[in-house]
Amino acid sequence: MLNKNFGNLIDRIRLLFRKDKESYLCFYRMLGFYPHDIRIYEQALLHKSSSIKSDKGRLLNNERLEFLGDAILDAVVGDIVYRKFDGKREGFLTNTRSKIVSRESLNRVAEQIGLLKLVKSKTRQSAHNSYMGGNAFEALVGAVYSDRGYEYCKYFMENRIIGQCLNLESVSRKEVNFKSKLIEWTQKNKVEIVFDLIDQHYDEFNSPVFESEVLIEGIHACKGKGYSKKESQQIAAHETLNRIKKDSAFVESILSAKALREAPVEEEVPAKVVELSIPEIETEMSRRSDDLEDIISAAEEAAYASVEEGTVVAGKVVKAAEFGLFVEVGAGLVGLVHNTELSWNRNAKAEEVAQVGDEVEVFIKKIDRENKRVALSIKATQEDPWKVEAGKLNVGEIVEVEVLRFLPFGAIVKISDKVEGLVHISEIAEERIAKADDVLEAGQIVKAQVLKMDLEGKKIGLSIVKAAHAAEQAEYSSYLNGSAGLTQDLSEQLQ
Repeated sequence: MLNKNFGNLIDRIRLLFRKDKESYLCFYRMLGFYPHDIRIYEQALLHKSSSIKSDKGRLLNNERLEFLGDAILDAVVGDIVYRKFDGKREGFLTNTRSKIVSRESLNRVAEQIGLLKLVKSKTRQSAHNSYMGGNAFEALVGAVYSDRGYEYCKYFMENRIIGQCLNLESVSRKEVNFKSKLIEWTQKNKVEIVFDLIDQHYDEFNSPVFESEVLIEGIHACKGKGYSKKESQQIAAHETLNRIKKDSAFVESILSAKALREAPVEEEVPAKVVELSIPEIETEMSRRSDDLEDIISAAEEAAYASVEEGTVVAGKVVKAAEFGLFVEVGAGLVGLVHNTELSWNRNAKAEEVAQVGDEVEVFIKKIDRENKRVALSIKATQEDPWKVEAGKLNVGEIVEVEVLRFLPFGAIVKISDKVEGLVHISEIAEERIAKADDVLEAGQIVKAQVLKMDLEGKKIGLSIVKAAHAAEQAEYSSYLNGSAGLTQDLSEQLQ
């Protein structure tokens, strides 16, 4: 057990002889104890946009301390949660810890203790969900660990954060994994669910933004935006769960879509009225039942015999739904064109592609006679625009591209409206770089050489470095050819 009162008394005496008393007092009010090496804590407040150079020429900011604090925070909070909730299962403990150390939770804590106001940054925070405060809090924990060790980190979390800023009981009961909860609901109701990443871009502060959408049985549910794919899915799942609770028509449409997907396609036979006695009725019903089954069976066989997997046939749209189009491709044989098979444009909706009564060409992907399902595709009858445009390119060709977004290992660039490629980080600059955005900017137009193409996989690799080399070589060759011509002209004049 640490004698922090005695330690603080000694530090207060030392404080009388320090010039920067105010900085020490500021951290004391936040931490509950005095720093030993205040420089570490000041570094924890430095966002990377406000990096400073050390005596050795290295850039100093809070990223390294953030890395350390992240690991220590997991251990400290795990320790506290383990002791607080005696007898609870591992899953409960893990979820509770995750809720406490989540970016959203740490952002709120950083704001509550006044840490966010102290962060030095040249980048203005985004309007929604900036992680600057949460990152600074992790860096602060890393600073405490570097300066004082594990026990002081634990003291800080137990006495200054948990209880004052966070209520463990409330946090443990709070439902945050909305995606898991939604998946559980879909499994219970035996419906199909898809989490689709529909957009990825950079905001005005050059932070990556992801947009995901939930589709249940092909029906568009809700969308969510976040600074990670996981966050966007959680928000979309949360909104979808709220819609399920409040919108009964939405739930009914999902269940109807499921029923349509699972229902067999049968030929309707008109009924004929005949006056019969009770015994005659029973006999007639039995006979008609057998006859009807034979008729249906024969009709189904004839319909299935008229189509074949892997072929393109003409069909007629008989029904439009949120999840796709129902198309009749044979006498009484109806198949489904799911939304994902409507068009090469993944955001296309059924009503935008065709209307009821329209004649369409469809590709028969799969025939499932046992479950009476026919999977169709309109997209497969059309040429892939990506391949058409990309097929015009050649390896070694120099093209102008626009920088779209950045990845840890390079930059995604736009070659044409529908074709994107990757410039690996090793192909961006001659010298070794840590990140692509250290050299490039979103929206920048650069020349790049096509290195390799995989049309099937929709992948194109490019090089800015080799394009620059090619340009230099062309310039040099032009110079040599021009010099040769000049020498010849002079020689002729002298003669």
